[in-house]
Amino acid sequence: MSYLIKNRLKLIRRYVENKEVLDFGSVGSRDEEIFSEVKKITKSIAGIDMQKPTKNKEIVQGNAETYNFKRKFDVVMMGDILEHVSNQGLLLDNARRHLKPHGLLILTTPNLRSAWIFQRQREDHVLGHVKETLIQLLVRHKFKVRELRYYSGNKKYPFFITPFILNRQFLVVAERAE
Repeated sequence: MSYLIKNRLKLIRRYVENKEVLDFGSVGSRDEEIFSEVKKITKSIAGIDMQKPTKNKEIVQGNAETYNFKRKFDVVMMGDILEHVSNQGLLLDNARRHLKPHGLLILTTPNLRSAWIFQRQREDHVLGHVKETLIQLLVRHKFKVRELRYYSGNKKYPFFITPFILNRQFLVVAERAE
């Protein structure tokens, strides 16, 4: 199992274990591997991505901003997808629509205030966030932030670099507000 998958599982395990989970952005570089590992510890899992899945029959191809699974979940995961979508509010509204009362949204997204801001931004990123704008976006779409923390992202770095990149990504756990 790669560092990325171990790191992501370590961060989210307590929230997804034995839960019904919906994963937005299930296909891509290592996303289907993450999906497969999370599947082992959940009660059930479904996923969606714009790309066609190659390994998991539980993943449908479609638009996460609008797709209707016609069921509710305990947890919706969004691993590094928010910054890629055209309408972040529509995506969050759809996530909320699929959550049971008091269900959890777990998302990761880059922190624009990290030291990596001086790095050239990816062309496939539509809109990024700082802590304040991310919290405001979630509140406006009826989520209550339970936990917001920084982590070093999806890559393993030499120990002497780690202190400089600990705030590279956000990990947010937000509850569906009623």
